[in-house]
Amino acid sequence: MLNGLATYLIQKLEGYLNRPKLKVWFDYSGLNKEEVTYSGMNEVIKRKFVKVSVKNEGKTKAVDCEAIAEIISNGTQTVNQIKLLWDENLALVKLSPEEMLITYPDISKDIDYLLQAHKNELFRPIKIYKNTFKTAWLIVIERHEGTGIQEFEKTEIKGLQSLELKRGEIIKVTITCCNAASKPLCLQVKQTPILKDISEKNKGNYFEKIPCP
Repeated sequence: MLNGLATYLIQKLEGYLNRPKLKVWFDYSGLNKEEVTYSGMNEVIKRKFVKVSVKNEGKTKAVDCEAIAEIISNGTQTVNQIKLLWDENLALVKLSPEEMLITYPDISKDIDYLLQAHKNELFRPIKIYKNTFKTAWLIVIERHEGTGIQEFEKTEIKGLQSLELKRGEIIKVTITCCNAASKPLCLQVKQTPILKDISEKNKGNYFEKIPCP
């Protein structure tokens, strides 16, 4: 009986030591350049974005991983919980011939269209192998401009649902897998971003990484 218990404890210890270990950080490189996501006769849509990256620094692969963002208002109240879009799934979406005929400069950039048409494909859980990293979409800053329209900007979490962000709100991001979970990471909206101004260099004017409440 003692031998059986010792074997069990050794197996548990080995499982703990060999588990996936997830390191998470915010990726601001998408703030450095505007992307045109739609260009029609009277309207142009431009965007910049913030993503969240995760690296598996453990010894085994992390399985069935999802990126979850919680929007916290008034310091403690969770307004909504949103499943985020992995870049890996976006790259694997197969467009139909009809979709390929749509006259966008690059349909793969039109997140709103893809979210509506390919939800089942885009929000599959993924695997994260050891010593590899994956990225997920977090914040999209978007400007609509053109002739004959009222120009406007919006800052949203883009995921299974889209939610416009407000000043003072906190975004809490966690990566959850069947066999691992990351520590939560939090970002507070200090003021509403301005597309033409915000960059990786001055991101601190708009967002602040804070301890999670």
